[in-house]
Amino acid sequence: MRLDPSLSGEQVAAVILAKIGEVADVPPDAAYKKGAQAIHFTNFGSLKDRHAIIQAMISAGLASEGKVKRLGMYDRAITNFYIPRKNGNQKFIPITLNQGGTTMAAHGNNSENLAAEAMNSFFAANDLAMEYVAVATGGSGHGDDVEVKNPETEKTLHSYEVKASKGSRVDFGQFRLSYDPASGWSQATATNNNSFKEAFSILGPVLNTKVQPAQAPAGPGLKEEDAALFWQAHEPDRTKSLSGNVLAVKIPPQLIEDYYAAKGNEYIILGDDVYSLGGPKLPSLASVLEDAIALFRIKYHGPNYSYTVTLRASFKETEQTDFNNAMKAIYLT
Repeated sequence: MRLDPSLSGEQVAAVILAKIGEVADVPPDAAYKKGAQAIHFTNFGSLKDRHAIIQAMISAGLASEGKVKRLGMYDRAITNFYIPRKNGNQKFIPITLNQGGTTMAAHGNNSENLAAEAMNSFFAANDLAMEYVAVATGGSGHGDDVEVKNPETEKTLHSYEVKASKGSRVDFGQFRLSYDPASGWSQATATNNNSFKEAFSILGPVLNTKVQPAQAPAGPGLKEEDAALFWQAHEPDRTKSLSGNVLAVKIPPQLIEDYYAAKGNEYIILGDDVYSLGGPKLPSLASVLEDAIALFRIKYHGPNYSYTVTLRASFKETEQTDFNNAMKAIYLT
């Protein structure tokens, strides 16, 4: 579909937007945002809605290729609209559909809802919607963030932990400590959690050797003056924030996987990647983690602080299982 090279970016956008409106339900406040040879639109709503619009464009021949933003869903596309070049080549126009408008939460675009929407989109595209439906349950008191159910019986078939991103600063569970100058550090919360107990069995002796402030408050909760007292005793010359890292020890990566598996989850979604928590067909979470640590820190919770231990790890560079391939492995094999 040839476009006049003299058109401005806004005029190109108007042509494309009108054509999109012929094949998909376009939000009434959808609008041109910026760009001339790469057009950005705004106010297109949730990622689920943007994905559906780009799929409709591809089906109608208005676009040749979608570009994944997250969890296998599109927010960009290479359209079949082009500007002719003097050398005879064709410059095809890419578009980006931005959310705009209201907040992410208002669009239901939190990580749990987004994962459920992506799963349901996959089920619909692969004629599995009669067998599976994904429901975001993280905000309803369930232990799982997303459950895949049989739509007829409502029996839960699979359960997922969901985290919006993947990286060395992702928290994989945390617990709190208390301190006694006479007896040292002790685990104050989640004392019945085997993964946390084992992590503390590694961390505790190191803390009792290297972190022995004579006048630190007992905790685990700390007022601002308590946090200041800890640092004054442990690191007298400290000038940084009262919230900060104190000490870290290495732990087996399996403890992180065991923590989520014990909650009843079978898989974990980290950003765009999916890993097993003990089940078949996908690489296990533990197998792709390295440099797992139990990090002891003074953490700000507003308005107070606490003695907190957080489990963290980095990921092996070459290890990933992207969302679409993971869904195919779980549901199509």
